[in-house]
Amino acid sequence: MPVSGSWDFILVQQDIIKAALRKVKAIPPGGDAPSTAMESEASLALNSMVMSWQNEGIFLWALASDTLNLTAGVADYDISNVKVIGIQNCFIRVDGYDYPIRVITRDEYMSIPEKSLQARPEQVYLHRELAKSTLTFWYVPDTNYTLRYTTIVRLQDMDEMTNNPDFPVEWSEALIYGLAYALAPDYDLPVEEQDRLRRDAREKKNIAFLGSKEVGNLRVTPRRRQ
Repeated sequence: MPVSGSWDFILVQQDIIKAALRKVKAIPPGGDAPSTAMESEASLALNSMVMSWQNEGIFLWALASDTLNLTAGVADYDISNVKVIGIQNCFIRVDGYDYPIRVITRDEYMSIPEKSLQARPEQVYLHRELAKSTLTFWYVPDTNYTLRYTTIVRLQDMDEMTNNPDFPVEWSEALIYGLAYALAPDYDLPVEEQDRLRRDAREKKNIAFLGSKEVGNLRVTPRRRQ
């Protein structure tokens, strides 16, 4: 038989919820569809789980390139965007040469004794609030620059049962088993079965994380000691 020639398989939120509910024996295999209330509670648990996962690591598909125009004498820049939860890989390009800018913590920024010094920026602090995000540079730009950086984008919510998860399809089992483990106490699954689901969920997520890492060759070049 010939292969299909297609690469469009995906599980929508409803598929993930049904599979998870079957694993906690809330609905029988091939049986009745879950109630609206069951779907609503499972959707809440699924979205909460996905948000918590983003605290554990950076997903490659949640990275995006961006630029920001820096103005001489201005240290603070409002980059408020509900989708942006972090930045990395910051640099300024001058005459074809890239100068990296280190992302620092609030404590590091507060420890800088003279924050008004002007020069080519070397450090940046991302100050996140619930409704506002600000980039603060040190040094304060001494002329106009263009910042190039990578944004870490928040994964999209699943608002409708027909929404695709904001994950590659290879994460399907991790989502199903993770949700099943999250729902298990609500459906009075025996402790030993909850433990099994916990182990399975952890294994599926670890495998998915490993499959999502960048692939590259590490080159080590020895340097002669002076």
